[in-house]
Amino acid sequence: MPYPEQLIIVRHGKSVENFIKRARAPTSVPISRSALVECLREVFQNPHRELWPLVEEGRRQMRIAGQWIRCSIDTRFDAYQRSPFVRTVESSELLGLPNAHWIDECDLREKGSEQSITSYLTDLSIERMMDKLGIPKEERIDESKIYTKQVIEVHARARRVYQKLRDLQGVNSLIMVSHGGFMVGLRVAIEGWSRADYIRNDTQRDPLDWVHNGLVLEYSRKDPYTDELTEGYSWMRMVCPWNTSLSSNVWRPVANQEGSNCDEYQCEGKLLRSY
Repeated sequence: MPYPEQLIIVRHGKSVENFIKRARAPTSVPISRSALVECLREVFQNPHRELWPLVEEGRRQMRIAGQWIRCSIDTRFDAYQRSPFVRTVESSELLGLPNAHWIDECDLREKGSEQSITSYLTDLSIERMMDKLGIPKEERIDESKIYTKQVIEVHARARRVYQKLRDLQGVNSLIMVSHGGFMVGLRVAIEGWSRADYIRNDTQRDPLDWVHNGLVLEYSRKDPYTDELTEGYSWMRMVCPWNTSLSSNVWRPVANQEGSNCDEYQCEGKLLRSY
């Protein structure tokens, strides 16, 4: 069976986790202390990452994304899938798609989803902690290998989801709500990125190619200019509706090489960050 003609993947809006990560970044813009306290309170009340909700900015992003999808793509789709995390469930509902029947798909979840708040906060400050303890560099935990293993796992799931698209009967259009790491993995699978492609995308950090919160990633088997259909996804566009200056917003061809191997992303122990 062919792939659905139209595949839309939306990243969840800005969440409690995104807010805290941004607050800790050395180049972070000033943030509201009361908002940070509220996020930390939410985190400690719900110790598992899958329970962390959107912040108000994230809810606004998803309302805008929903309006853009309804006006620029369609109001109805043949199938609706989402990660079962609270932030993706909340995001899917805020899109405001009429008569949408969302199905929770565990394969759409984020990497490292089994982490609790204790391990998460430990990981965030692991380098600082080892500095204070005076642990020599050569004896330190190799955080890159832990992270790379998570990247490989989520990319393998993304490839599995991509391959299963052919099994969807009577589905011509499919919309998903997922996470940044999963969406990068899906790009690897659909666009056939090599290891070098992945590293280049990860290290160059072109803002127009980032998977921002609330971003809409669309793939199509139909040429947007000629309406010619192909067997695989031959066209894509990335749109960040709440701030279109952050995305390219135009259709572009997909190399669609396929066959890249997620094991290649071990990349000799280098720390490969997704968004």
